[in-house]
Amino acid sequence: MKNFKIFIVLSIITNCNVNSVFSDTKSVVLLQGVEARLSKLDNLNIEFDTIYKDDIDYGNMILTTKASLSGEKRFFHELPTKNFVGHIGIIDKNKDVYSFRYGQSDVVLTDIPMAFTRAMVLFDPRIMELTPSKDIDKTIRFWLTIEHARSNGTASKEELNGKKFWRVHCSNTFAEFDYWIEEPTFRVYRVTRKAEGILYVEVNSTYKNNDIFPSEIHAVRYEQNEKVWDRTIHVKKLEITPTFPNDYFTLKSLNIPLNTTVTDYRISKIIGYWDGEKLSSRYVSPDRTTEIQPAKFNIIRIIFIVSGIILISISVFIKFHKRKI
Repeated sequence: MKNFKIFIVLSIITNCNVNSVFSDTKSVVLLQGVEARLSKLDNLNIEFDTIYKDDIDYGNMILTTKASLSGEKRFFHELPTKNFVGHIGIIDKNKDVYSFRYGQSDVVLTDIPMAFTRAMVLFDPRIMELTPSKDIDKTIRFWLTIEHARSNGTASKEELNGKKFWRVHCSNTFAEFDYWIEEPTFRVYRVTRKAEGILYVEVNSTYKNNDIFPSEIHAVRYEQNEKVWDRTIHVKKLEITPTFPNDYFTLKSLNIPLNTTVTDYRISKIIGYWDGEKLSSRYVSPDRTTEIQPAKFNIIRIIFIVSGIILISISVFIKFHKRKI
């Protein structure tokens, strides 16, 4: 019952009226400024460590992730650890989602809505300073509440850790959202999301010098006053506007084992086997150069062999018979 109540409230929080607007022009400018800053990072490589502490989903562990973004295409690699098998996946140019967990028998092919229901972690890494959630289908604009805040926004000057920020506040029937934004950089130093007695999320970001993206992000989440998430993200590498190989956001980039099946879960069908370069309709031999022939070819080969044996036997018999004569 507890989880059901939380689910109902969260559903209402994230699906309210999208036609609402902010009456305070300054709040609109600030939120759109954040959106513009993060949207510019639409071509990047990022590597980060996530430290999970007493996490309801991950327990206590450190997980290294390498992610890439190019427009709507994504590459995501969660490296294996002692307590985590590892995961790698892409969203390709057609918005198809390919996901592979090490040790599993097949690559899962879905679309983004189905990937969300299967809790696939290929989220947009740019949202990390706004939320600890890893939803594959949520956008920067969504987490900035530009589209779904029901009540009017306000913007006021406020001090945080000795520095002056703009605090943008907006709310709907069930939750309040607050953003501490630096101007003119539009960097976000704190975000809170609160539904009284049900949910509280706080994200704090640290920036180095004039960096456009945080170097460290700490996020906590409480459900009914009980802490369920405590996550610290250390950004180890950030490369803006990198050059990607042509096959980077394709199945080849997953580096999956030879003959791994690819199953389209939207139609519950195996669509091929990985031959090292592309999908094949049949298994391939270990040298990756020849396909393993279907059974009918093996039968033909057996017939030829048996026929040869029979001819040889007849020839030997005739020769032996002539000697006796």
